[in-house]
Amino acid sequence: MGEESWEKERTKLEKLVGALSYFSLIPFVALSMMGYFKAGVISAIVLALVFAVIASKFGNLKTIDVVFPCFFAGCGISLLFPVAGIILEKYISSLLWSALALMAFVSLIIRNPFTLQHAKEQVIEAVWDAPAFISVNYILTWIFAAVFAINAVISAVWGFYSLAMHVVCFALLFVAIAFTKVLPKYYVPYYMRKYGEKAKPKDLSKLPLRLIFEGMVTGFNAKEAKRWSTVIQYNITGKSGGKFYVEIKDQKCKLEAGEAANPKLIITASREDWVAIAEGKLEGQKAFREGKMKVDGDMNELFRMQEVFQTGR
Repeated sequence: MGEESWEKERTKLEKLVGALSYFSLIPFVALSMMGYFKAGVISAIVLALVFAVIASKFGNLKTIDVVFPCFFAGCGISLLFPVAGIILEKYISSLLWSALALMAFVSLIIRNPFTLQHAKEQVIEAVWDAPAFISVNYILTWIFAAVFAINAVISAVWGFYSLAMHVVCFALLFVAIAFTKVLPKYYVPYYMRKYGEKAKPKDLSKLPLRLIFEGMVTGFNAKEAKRWSTVIQYNITGKSGGKFYVEIKDQKCKLEAGEAANPKLIITASREDWVAIAEGKLEGQKAFREGKMKVDGDMNELFRMQEVFQTGR
């Protein structure tokens, strides 16, 4: 297996390991609902510890990987005392959700949202310091914190052995998980349009070329594009270069890879110079004057493009 293939497989394994801690809940709930509460707690302790060790071996230990074994270990100790065991059996769900809520709120207080640990596995390292990436994870952590807190109250009222309670709590949890898939798609472009240059990662040179262009497209101002229909071709040369074009029509902007059939404007630049332009370190007009950016076609399209792709207003 080649180095690149191994890295891909390792990434898949790391994502799987990242989800293992949650599986310790399955035998716990199943055994407890069948009347084997102590066995359920013991199975949760063992599995949570095993999964934490596996995560640690992968260098992928997260806060939640520590919370689960610590929580269930505390539950195991409580079972040694009859009165504590009775109370625990009644309120264990509420205590678990409360522990998760505490974890989420503490991560917000120390300005390190716990969802960042999971989100970093889904994106390349170059965007980890991007303000939009960090901001969306603050929102996601608040959502999880709220769900955990609500579930703690629901489970305290209904009790551990209420099937309806488990259905409602896990339904709310799945809603929070769904937000992790949907929210970034809409919030990140909104954030980049609102904050412009401040929303960009510090170093664009490490980003794939397509992401750099997608960042540009998020700055598209539909109001400025009234009655404008055009196709602009971008030819980026050098290592990790490529060809993309944007099609603007009916106040909408679409980015595509490859060569356009009949572009009205063709812009050519090296990847290094294009990154400098995207980062604001090199002005487009200066790049044009110095020959670092070549433009072929209708120059009016270039001036119009500068008006339409404005960010950070």
